[in-house]
Amino acid sequence: MTRALLAEPRDPADSPAPFRLCHEVAEAWEAVADDLAAARRSIDFEQYIVGNDAIGRRILGIMADRARAGVRVRVLLDWFGSLPLKDSDAVRDLHEAGGTVRFYNPLTARAVLMAPTRIHRDHRKIVLIDGEVAWLGGICFTDRMCDWRDTFMRVGGTVPRPMAEMFDLSWRRAEHPTAKRRMTRAEAERDVYHRQDGPFRYMVNSPEKPIRRDLFRCVLERIDEATHTLRLTTPYFVPEHRLLRHLTAAARRGVVVTLLLPEVSDHPPLDILGRAFAERLVRAGCTVHFFRHRMMHAKVAIVDDAWACVSSHNLDRLSSRLNLENGVTSGDPTFIAALNDRFDRDLENSITEPPALESWKPLLDPLLRLFGRVF
Repeated sequence: MTRALLAEPRDPADSPAPFRLCHEVAEAWEAVADDLAAARRSIDFEQYIVGNDAIGRRILGIMADRARAGVRVRVLLDWFGSLPLKDSDAVRDLHEAGGTVRFYNPLTARAVLMAPTRIHRDHRKIVLIDGEVAWLGGICFTDRMCDWRDTFMRVGGTVPRPMAEMFDLSWRRAEHPTAKRRMTRAEAERDVYHRQDGPFRYMVNSPEKPIRRDLFRCVLERIDEATHTLRLTTPYFVPEHRLLRHLTAAARRGVVVTLLLPEVSDHPPLDILGRAFAERLVRAGCTVHFFRHRMMHAKVAIVDDAWACVSSHNLDRLSSRLNLENGVTSGDPTFIAALNDRFDRDLENSITEPPALESWKPLLDPLLRLFGRVF
């Protein structure tokens, strides 16, 4: 089943799926707002961070307007990432308008103490409109991210159906957080998610089995199959050891591996850890670039100019092992060329010498040693 899932579509022309890539957060917000306002039948919205601020209230307000017009609106927000919205006027207004809002996986002391894996977060970014238009990628909806460099993708074709199926699984889990819901292998073989056959393939990491780490396993397999080039963009680089091993192995067999990180992220402690892991890649022959002047938050992979992925998946242990993540993969030449073009432009605004973060090192050296042993 895994090989069939990871295989690229047989004939992209059979299932055309026009796409749009937004590489600026503010641009993506406007495009999503326009699509939400045009919804006729349904809106499914799943997000890690929606702020109780101007853009957060604006997006929820648009969905409340559509709910009043008879559109079915379901909003699934991560409890931790969107906590400021929990008892907000914007959420109450949406409920009163006829929409439904659920918060995924509230943290409790019992859950943390009894089963630390239960602290996983819903890190997906989904906007699904009328079952026909899908948005996904790395973009959240909070004012502090308005000038970030990120990637959000609009796509139709065969992607909305499996996205809706996976949304329904998370929606039910949010309603019954203690229920042990596992997909049987027979269910997985029958469902839409495992029968995708278009130019773009929707993939997830999920607590549901047997699809738990599909997206991560797909990326690992493509890294192993790379023969010429491997280009990766991620905001945080704290990989589990297996990913680091696959990347260094690719470089040592002659693949040109290029990693793009932010010069300074919104989580400086992770920058220290990321530098340490990046140094291992450099020693193996990889090139690491640091995007300058503003936050780089995109999550993109391009392999051999033959395969690419846009996702919510950071190259860190939380994304690969715990969190709900999602992405789209494709061998479509136009899609790959567009991502390569943007990667080249980002490299023009980057440096290869890491910025100095000496002020953090006295505090974080013990943590760095701990991660070195764990990974």
